[in-house]
Amino acid sequence: MFKQQSLTQLIEHYLDYIQSSKRIGEDTHVKASSLIQILDALAVRTHEQSVIFAGSEEEDESRLNYQDTYKILTQHFPDYSDYSTVLDINNPAKTDNLAAGDPLDDLADIAVDLSEVLSIAKKYGEAAGQYAFVDSYRIHWGYHLRQLQMYLHCQLTGF
Repeated sequence: MFKQQSLTQLIEHYLDYIQSSKRIGEDTHVKASSLIQILDALAVRTHEQSVIFAGSEEEDESRLNYQDTYKILTQHFPDYSDYSTVLDINNPAKTDNLAAGDPLDDLADIAVDLSEVLSIAKKYGEAAGQYAFVDSYRIHWGYHLRQLQMYLHCQLTGF
């Protein structure tokens, strides 16, 4: 389903899915299954490299507002609650390493970053968008995606 989609189509699919009022009242397992598929498609797409960088003097490309996006998500995904995570996965001996993760924050952070990538792709082309997509994945939203994938997996399996 996602393989034939361009980068912009894939991002638009994610943004449409999380912002659609159809999520209100939707079965938890249906939401989790659909999100897992979309997140997997995004993760796979990060393996495609591009050497075309869109140099820009502009501060920020168009991007979603985090607070507005988070507010929408609280309505569309009211059954999503905090999960346990660690602050430093590479240092398990730390005694103060436990933290709470927020799946709505994960969804919103991914959406805000991807909205900027979408803007770059539309302005400079798919190759520049792909470069920004992979770069922003490595810098920020990839961590949110991976944490969210684990949360959704546990939602489906009961772990």
